Amino acid sequence: MSQAPHEIALSKAKIALMSTEDSAFFTYLAFSLKHEFSEACMTARTDGLKVQYNPKFFMDLSPEERVFLMLHEAMHCAYLHMERAEVFDKQRYNIAADHVINLQLIDRGFKMPSMGLANAAYKDLSTEEVYYLLPPEEQDRKSTR
Repeated sequence: MSQAPHEIALSKAKIALMSTEDSAFFTYLAFSLKHEFSEACMTARTDGLKVQYNPKFFMDLSPEERVFLMLHEAMHCAYLHMERAEVFDKQRYNIAADHVINLQLIDRGFKMPSMGLANAAYKDLSTEEVYYLLPPEEQDRKSTR
């Protein structure tokens, strides 16, 4: 049985990650999660155990951006964002978390998709710190999950 193009692209993203210098932590983290495709999400999402990707969204990314997306979702798990968000507005907390994760991945040399959030003013801040600093126009941003 042949694999769908998005399944092949995910396998290639995993291989690219394994081939990246100094990526053992990220590889372990990403590979500890189940990865699957679902039309039910608009971009990508995680529940802490699995990561779901929208197949079209995933295929519209470059190979480097696919690695970034895989790591981005894995980092939500590493930072326990699902649990930490329980006492906050979840959408606003996710936006804050996206800034924090993306800035860290960019610093490590990974290529963020163009729609990603990465305000340099939030560099080296925690998700909770960014949460309280988000301007109203960004707090109202609609989730693409």
